[in-house]
Amino acid sequence: MDFKTQKSLKHPNIVEIKGVIQEPEVSLVMEFVQHGSLQSYLKIHKESLKEKHLLKFALDVARGMEYLGCKNIVHRDLAARNILVANEHHVKISDFGLAQVMEKNDYYFLQTARELPIKWFVNFN
Repeated sequence: MDFKTQKSLKHPNIVEIKGVIQEPEVSLVMEFVQHGSLQSYLKIHKESLKEKHLLKFALDVARGMEYLGCKNIVHRDLAARNILVANEHHVKISDFGLAQVMEKNDYYFLQTARELPIKWFVNFN
């Protein structure tokens, strides 16, 4: 996905791109998201996180993905490492390096022999 498309994304659950630096190499400048990746945050706070926090994170991700879907964008790398924690009640989707803009009413077919993760559940016990 190109920079112009990324910069146009405006949603509370999408990390905002502020600009681009051309030299010494092309780099995106994005908003500061205080608590880093959801993957790290979950490890650090696993004892104190309550079910309601996890459900709110899931809702934030779903809202962000719904927005991307309305823009015909397929993220292609949605994972806890690519979700950033703004605060204890708010997460944002980031890392659009593999994202693709699809034509309206088009389908995306994953053609790969790689293994897909199956541990996509939370154990609340």
